[in-house]
Amino acid sequence: MAALRRPLSLHQLTALELTPVELIDLAAELECSHVGLFTCLPQARGVIFPCVATDEQEAAVKERLSATGVRVNNAEVFSLHAGSVAAQQEDALSRAARLGARMATVHVHEQSPEIARSLLRDFCDLAAAQDLRVALEFTSFSATRSLSSALQLLEDVSHPAACLAVDALHFFRNGGSPAQLIPVPAELIGYLQLCDGWLIPPGDLYHEAVAERCVPGIGDFPLVELLASMDASVMVDVEVPRETERINGCSAAYRAAVAVEATRNLLLQAS
Repeated sequence: MAALRRPLSLHQLTALELTPVELIDLAAELECSHVGLFTCLPQARGVIFPCVATDEQEAAVKERLSATGVRVNNAEVFSLHAGSVAAQQEDALSRAARLGARMATVHVHEQSPEIARSLLRDFCDLAAAQDLRVALEFTSFSATRSLSSALQLLEDVSHPAACLAVDALHFFRNGGSPAQLIPVPAELIGYLQLCDGWLIPPGDLYHEAVAERCVPGIGDFPLVELLASMDASVMVDVEVPRETERINGCSAAYRAAVAVEATRNLLLQAS
């Protein structure tokens, strides 16, 4: 029954209509030990996605974290590209640190390898000063898209604060196989974002990623093998946005409960 006791994080995208405070309460109800919250978003996304961006919001979140015992797994999402504003990132990192986040999730959008290395190294320095690790997430929409390219970037940067965020959707959509993760040291994987998907990708990959993922175990991805390829110490983050079901009347609590239960079932199968 170890899988039932394994810490899980509930990602904000799984219940996007909830405020961060409501997400924390739901995580506690579902016996998830952590949540994933947005503390840094582009202005356009900040209007759509709940973001802990003010002192008042921060205070409310800290109160609920303290009251429930839920903690913050990761703060999202820091985008690195030429022209990134370090001061703004530092403020959002400070907020994440005050909330007790384990790490900050970063996307690298810079195409120049040399500039990308410099940006990530500098960002890692900022995060480390706040006692945060930096989880590099490779995605279909960034300059770093695959496990191999992310590992190469981490090797080039060689910063003790840097690690990987492995998103199952982007991992499989960009040619990943569970066997590739077996030799990756456990300490290099900050956390795994779990969802399912179909082998034939949809026409709109971005919409799939932010709004229409499959409940773990429902789609085609080899998730049991993926979980088995990683050390049991790796945090699993339940990231399963299902916008169509929300529109059709399924509550955030129901959708999250289904996703969390499905994740725990897969963990049992993989153990």
